[in-house]
Amino acid sequence: MQSSYNRLTTQQWEIMKKILPVKQKGKYKLRDIVDAILWQLRIGGQWRNLPDNFPKWG
Repeated sequence: MQSSYNRLTTQQWEIMKKILPVKQKGKYKLRDIVDAILWQLRIGGQWRNLPDNFPKWG
């Protein structure tokens, strides 16, 4: 697993949000959710160990 993750840039996010079929109405921003999933896939850490710049996991 990698030891670091850089969050999505605005340009990357603009591409991603065009292909995501979900219209968000939830508590968290869709961009934060996608970034958290990508962080977890890249780092392999537990959800409770998300860095502080992500929304709380619980």
